[in-house]
Amino acid sequence: MSARRAARRLLVVSELPPPYGGLSVHTERLCATARRRGWRVAVASPPAGAPPPGAHFRRLRLLGAQLGYLGRVAFTRADVVHDHISTYSIGAPGRAALVLQVALLLALRARRTPWILSCGNGLLPGLLARTSPRLRRLYRWLYAPVRAAIAKNAPIEGAFAELGLGARSRVVGTFLEPVAPPSGGELAGPVEAFLAAHPRCVVSAGFRFEPLYHLEAVVRGVAEARAATPPDAPAIGLVVLGSHDEDAAGKAAYDAALAETGIAEHVLLLRDVGDALDVIARARLFVRATDFDGDANTVKEAMMVGVRVLATDLPNRPPGLDLFPRGELDGLGARIAALLGAPDAALLARNRAFVREDIARNEAAIFGLYEEALR
Repeated sequence: MSARRAARRLLVVSELPPPYGGLSVHTERLCATARRRGWRVAVASPPAGAPPPGAHFRRLRLLGAQLGYLGRVAFTRADVVHDHISTYSIGAPGRAALVLQVALLLALRARRTPWILSCGNGLLPGLLARTSPRLRRLYRWLYAPVRAAIAKNAPIEGAFAELGLGARSRVVGTFLEPVAPPSGGELAGPVEAFLAAHPRCVVSAGFRFEPLYHLEAVVRGVAEARAATPPDAPAIGLVVLGSHDEDAAGKAAYDAALAETGIAEHVLLLRDVGDALDVIARARLFVRATDFDGDANTVKEAMMVGVRVLATDLPNRPPGLDLFPRGELDGLGARIAALLGAPDAALLARNRAFVREDIARNEAAIFGLYEEALR
């Protein structure tokens, strides 16, 4: 092994703007996979939090943390930089977040290190369309040095073309081996009790309760499935994997659906849980009613642990799912009820095999790009 290969260094950059900060599940898995493959990994992730008005000391601390983030981006030694666009990176909300992102991209331009860009945000095409022509021109200039761009699906690849990256972009799935695979052990007491009381459990997920996930429609669908179930049949429940940081309109719609249907006692809201895969593995059905998606980690996680998936018919869906037209939510209850019978063992086995192959394929493609960048 050459000295250069032995000293391979990867800098993973997260672009989650304030108030989110930190690493996404995508970047966490990328770091873990790179370390397993012998890379020396450094991480630069922006600080989380947005101080309330008047909290001047906290604002100064946040500014210091942001400057530290930019310093790590600019000066950390690396042979390859992998910059991961996440939610709201393009057209970041608020002047402060936009200034931070532009400063980040200027730091990446100045490095002259091979720069790999990836995006798993299914909202990117719409966010880019809403940016001004002047800002789009700025992004094209900022991203000009990018060596290769990884798009999770064709719509994202089209957005990359709008950024001047068409010839350098390719569609590559980015679903990688989970950092914490399902343990098969017992869950926390209240979760175990809920699952025991609801043998036919549905799981859904929605970052920040944003309206695009239609969690309120999933609640209504589960209520309809319960209403159509004979009294002596195993009970149907719903587990919602949500987030501490909430979109006010989306959470209000979700709460209204709970009140309207009267099934609050049959719905369990779990926020940021470390054992989400164990929760999904105990479900009978995973529902993804979203309007947009990238590679949809939770969909492939459900497939990986042998749970049937009902999802909107977005163009990037893997085989083996039960699909329904995006936005057609009125018949969701009947669709859910129809899929809560005995599991289709052959289908679920094929889904597991597909995800294992998908992980291997994605890993080979991503790290193949790194090797190309080193040549």
